[in-house]
Amino acid sequence: MTEIINKIYLPKTFVLKKIKEEVKELFEKRFVPLNNGFCYDSEVKGAWLGLCEKDWDYGTSFIINIKKLFPREYIKEKYKLNDIDIPTKEEILKLSRLKDRKLPFEIRNGRPASFRFYVYKTNEKIKAIDLNEGYLRNTSSGYILPILRIESNSPEELIIRLAEKGLKPLGIDSKTWDILTKNSNTVENDVIEEYLLKKDKQRANLKEYDRKILYDINKGSWEAYNYKNGDGIEINLKKEIVARNPKADIVEGGVIGIDFGTKSTVVVMQKNSEDIIPVRVGMGDWSKSPEPKHYENPTIMEFENLTSFLTDYNIKNFRPDTKWDDLTISHTAFANMQNASSEDLNAYLMELKQWAGSNKKLKIKDKNGKVFEIGTYKEAKIDPIEIYAYYLGLYVNNQYNGVFLEYLLSFPVTYEKEIRDKIINSFKNGIKKSLPDIGEKINELQVKIGTSEPAAYAAIITEILEIEDKIFYGVFDFGGGTTDFDFGI
Repeated sequence: MTEIINKIYLPKTFVLKKIKEEVKELFEKRFVPLNNGFCYDSEVKGAWLGLCEKDWDYGTSFIINIKKLFPREYIKEKYKLNDIDIPTKEEILKLSRLKDRKLPFEIRNGRPASFRFYVYKTNEKIKAIDLNEGYLRNTSSGYILPILRIESNSPEELIIRLAEKGLKPLGIDSKTWDILTKNSNTVENDVIEEYLLKKDKQRANLKEYDRKILYDINKGSWEAYNYKNGDGIEINLKKEIVARNPKADIVEGGVIGIDFGTKSTVVVMQKNSEDIIPVRVGMGDWSKSPEPKHYENPTIMEFENLTSFLTDYNIKNFRPDTKWDDLTISHTAFANMQNASSEDLNAYLMELKQWAGSNKKLKIKDKNGKVFEIGTYKEAKIDPIEIYAYYLGLYVNNQYNGVFLEYLLSFPVTYEKEIRDKIINSFKNGIKKSLPDIGEKINELQVKIGTSEPAAYAAIITEILEIEDKIFYGVFDFGGGTTDFDFGI
């Protein structure tokens, strides 16, 4: 169930992020030379025409008598740009008192060396000003320095606005900028390799996949299959890649067991009749030799930027592009808490299980300082247990393990039925979110209550001791936050 594809649809957010990385140094400067003679100025949020060009020809016709009304249409016609304009006084004054800090143009007496007198507009009339340092007074005439205003509130938005106008920074080696300006939509494969192979590392800090899966006809990438159709930016690939339908990786007969504990959560997987394998969650470095404590995954969540996480989480129904940097769980969260300052302790949630079984109202303050009123588990609009289950699901359902559709969940049976049903539903919603899009097969997803820990223990002991007669038993489970018990025959 693989396909060979030669194009892919990538989200605009990825393309913008890639461009931002490629032009990072340039956008840390105030003035950025652009094509077509423009020079972007971050302080005026606009681009000056000719400012960065040493020999730009303004022409004598740009000497304007300030006693006349100035027809803005004149420069619009001259430059064939509808949104070209004459600067205001506030804008032109920002070109005074400049300091020589490796500017892309020469300065003299604190202003651009090209001219000393510049015009500005006020109520569609024009005036002129002497920009020499120490003067800054009105004059009888001046030169026009046209401005193209480019309003933006972020580097990403600025990139979009520039691309819409066909503008691009000079002297950069951006492989993706031309995609936005529609001058090209073909990119080298290394651009999309990074995006496709690191998605699970971005989501859950899983080890990135080997690039071979993109070119091996017997393997293929889930992510490539996911983005072979879509509403994103169409990218033509210089080299074909292999997309894999995740349906091919459904583990028939596979079962996942989850012991949702107070202090730690244990996750185990069984493929068909193979051995039961425990799963390490949130370890980060998988190269570490496994130790028994690694499989006691701490039941803890760390909220770095919950707003960003929820925005990403709610965009897609399957495997959303969430970021591990925004919200972590288990071993990573626990290790970070050990080194956390006292003011960040509210960004950690350890009593997940206890909160579910109580009527306690929960508040979360993430590390960005934003407070979230979660309330009780019954009324919660933001469901931390669903998010926790989503992460557990990511560590189970990936291209290392395959796709699992049957889950047995263990938690205290003493919880009232409404709470038990809600926990099951939370886990089902979170695990469903962690799955790739497998079409109608998603209807086969099952999350069920497994046997309680004490009863399971009694059954195992019965097997070990080969007990055949009926006997009475009693088992107590002294857990991290609860004590469970089971009596029976």
